[in-house]
Amino acid sequence: MNVQPDKPVQHDGADHTCVEQELIEREKLQSVLAIAGTVCHELNQPLQVLCGFIDLMLDGVTDDVRTEYLQIMAAQVKRMMEVTRQLRSIARYKTKPYGPSHQIVDLEQSVVPDDARGSAVPETAA
Repeated sequence: MNVQPDKPVQHDGADHTCVEQELIEREKLQSVLAIAGTVCHELNQPLQVLCGFIDLMLDGVTDDVRTEYLQIMAAQVKRMMEVTRQLRSIARYKTKPYGPSHQIVDLEQSVVPDDARGSAVPETAA
């Protein structure tokens, strides 16, 4: 924007485009956060139940094969719980290629530690 005394304020087209792009990126981030929150909520409920039952089953299991399978199941449930934790922690988003023509959110690059949170800035992989 060009501002000079005694002259009307003139809006620079580049400034308008930059502000418009920032608003679009913020809206995209809000959409990502809303979806992530929904996914976390919907997945955490059954994951908590599964985790509880697996723990109960592990307490009374003596068969080595069943114990191994239950331990694998428990590890996968914990892995899914970690994904939902990461989704809840998204503070910005960075995408990565997925297949020949799609982009997906890169969770590892989008999660910001609690002590480093600030203004979220979306980024796209090159």
